Amino acid sequence: MTRSPTQLDWARAQARAASHFAWPEVRSAHESADPHVAHLAADVARVEHESEARACPTCGCAPASLVWVSIGTSDASWTQGDERCGWLTLCARCMAQVDFFLDTDMVNERRRGNW
Repeated sequence: MTRSPTQLDWARAQARAASHFAWPEVRSAHESADPHVAHLAADVARVEHESEARACPTCGCAPASLVWVSIGTSDASWTQGDERCGWLTLCARCMAQVDFFLDTDMVNERRRGNW
């Protein structure tokens, strides 16, 4: 079964404060991800972080129902020492950035130039 990417209201997102990443970075990460690979990887991330993932603080949407986006800091931020890669959870209903889970394997891959 092929899942279609979750449609997100980017115009509404711009009106909300970005708690972990700037909204243009989030949109770019979400839209550039291969949907087949992204869903499989997100399923693994959900299982790995299920005990620490929070529900949306605005509407209560459960962690399993949030959108999980693989994301890393921009190249400019990375060169300034902000070396973050991992999983960002988003609530599609209210466009809130809920959690960010740092993935050290992803950070190390990027450091090696494999990102």
